[in-house]
Amino acid sequence: MPFELHAHEGQQGVLHSHVARANPICQDLATGDEVLIVFRAADAYIAPNWYPSKVESKKLVSSWNYMVAHVYGRVTIRDDERYVRGMVARLTRIHEAKQPILGR
Repeated sequence: MPFELHAHEGQQGVLHSHVARANPICQDLATGDEVLIVFRAADAYIAPNWYPSKVESKKLVSSWNYMVAHVYGRVTIRDDERYVRGMVARLTRIHEAKQPILGR
C-alpha cells in the first residue's frame, strides 16, 4: 500500500493511504483498530570474506543486512468522497511522476 506522511499532524505525524472498499484489508479494518505497518528498505547478502575477523579465525559465516521500520498506530477510516479523491490524486501524482509519458 502506498502511504503519505503528514508530519505536521499528531505528535509524530500521521500516515495517510488509500485502500479500495473491495480489498479484504479494508473490509477487515474498523476505526480504532490497532495496526502495524512494516516498511522494508535496502537489503543485501554479506559474504564472509568481507569480515576482517575471517582472516584471523578462518571461520566462514555469511550474513544478511537489511533495514526495516515498524510503525504502530490506530486506524481512522475516512470514507468521504472529497478526502478519497484528494488522497488518490496525491498518491497518483507522487508515484507516477517519474514514469515515462507514452507517445512522446
